[in-house]
Amino acid sequence: MVRNIAMLLRPSMLDDLGLTPALAWLIRETSRSSGLEIEADVDPALDLLPDTHRTCLYRVVQEALTNVSKHAGAHKVEVSLKATGEWVVGTIADNGCGFDTGAIRRDGLGLVGMDERIRELGGHLRVISVAGQGTRAEFRLPIPKAGEEIAKEMSVDSYSDRRRSRHRADRLETSA
Repeated sequence: MVRNIAMLLRPSMLDDLGLTPALAWLIRETSRSSGLEIEADVDPALDLLPDTHRTCLYRVVQEALTNVSKHAGAHKVEVSLKATGEWVVGTIADNGCGFDTGAIRRDGLGLVGMDERIRELGGHLRVISVAGQGTRAEFRLPIPKAGEEIAKEMSVDSYSDRRRSRHRADRLETSA
């Protein structure tokens, strides 16, 4: 059980094989355990990102899939992660029941945690949901320029709590 929890937090395959195989494993396991049909389009170039970025992307997809399987009542999920110029652009969309974005739990770890991880690396998350029409989480994460990644990793790893708002959910952008 402890090994499974550790694997879900940061699978060793993320380090050993890269982001693309780690996400393929996550998607396969989530689909198997939840019955969701999950289509994924993950840019293999993302394997070249620094550890902090790869971990962020893995955990955001993981949390989004967990939210869908627990709350959405969806049958299908589409995951897309692409490197486009200076940004990683990601989308996780489901065909579930949707929800009132104004009622997001501010003390939970789900969407608020996703937003916090993305913001720590200079990115932005937007959640769009309409009752009966599913939910779409869209994010942009800047790709660090050469030399920036070492400074960024040191900054995030050593001082990550300094950049967190006491009221994390105050910054999450949502729309109906």
